[in-house]
Amino acid sequence: MNYTKQGTLVIGDNVLFESSIKKNHVVNFIKFTNLAAYDLELKKYDASDNTEVSIIKLNLDPGDTVFDNTPYTINQKDKLVVETTTPNTTFLIELTEI
Repeated sequence: MNYTKQGTLVIGDNVLFESSIKKNHVVNFIKFTNLAAYDLELKKYDASDNTEVSIIKLNLDPGDTVFDNTPYTINQKDKLVVETTTPNTTFLIELTEI
């Protein structure tokens, strides 16, 4: 089953997705856009060992769009977190339950 989620981020850390206790997921794609210049860092929190790893860290120009179709696996209770420095960064994420 596929899931999509979209919204607008606030400055600081934002949880894009948190896997449930009984389900694993794979990210099909993530898209970020902002009309202003912005910094963006995508991080994966691993619940099994309580660690967070930086996946992408970018400094972007006004209007830049980031499209990432890397198939990240999100295991039970893991999270995808994104940090942004500018308000009104929009996102779209699609995942598949595995």
